[in-house]
Formats: sequence, structure tokens, C-alpha cells
Amino acid sequence: MQEAYLRLLEHRRGREPYEIPRYLFAIARNLVVDRKRRAFREARRRESFFELGAQLDNAAPAPDELAFVDQASECLRGALDELPERARHAFLLHRFEGLRHESIAARLGVTTRTIERDIAAALAHLKRALFVSEDP
Repeated sequence: MQEAYLRLLEHRRGREPYEIPRYLFAIARNLVVDRKRRAFREARRRESFFELGAQLDNAAPAPDELAFVDQASECLRGALDELPERARHAFLLHRFEGLRHESIAARLGVTTRTIERDIAAALAHLKRALFVSEDP
């Protein structure tokens, strides 16, 4: 209720007094829905994490699989190192930390459109670097 009341205080200007209870109810309802969605996503994330852990515990990788993973990791690191600093940073924040384009743009002090272009360029570069066949 405190959060709902704070939001009401922030956004009540221009509202007639008779609208405020209805507006407060809408804020509270939206907060409940947001919290339920967040809890559902978190539960799904935890569940998939534990399932992955169980799968990894049950299957020890073969030496050739480990070598392949090491080689792929090395290729990925090399391809990431070839990216311009801002594009690499934006890509890592987006893909590995899950930040939205708007948050990355604010953090890096550029426009959202610039971040969109940087991430698209990073993806195109990584695709070329990692998935281009050397056979004719």
C-alpha cells in the first residue's frame, strides 16, 4: 500500500478528488499484477536453473566435448575482443546481464538507437566470426 500511495502522490496532479480512489485502486491492482508476474518469472528461472544443474550433474562431458567447448569459448572471446569497446560492452550488458536497451543507453550516455545499432553490429560480427565455414 505504501508503494501505491507514493505512486499516487507522484501522479495525482490534475485529477479531480472523486477520481483519486479509483486511481489508487488501479495503481494497487497493477502493482499486484506486476509482483505476481515477477514472482512467476523468478520461479521459472529458478526451476530451469535447477533442471540444468541436475542435467549437468547426471552427465559428465567427454574429453572431446570439453575440448570443443574450450575451443568455442576461445573463438567467442577472440570475436568479442575484435568488437569496438562500446559495442562489446552493450552486447555483454544486454545478453549476459539482461539489461534493456534503454538502461544500457542511459548507463553509456548514448541514445537507445545507438545501442540498438551497436548490438546488431555485434551480433552480425559474432555470426560472421563464429559461423562462417572455412570450406569452399
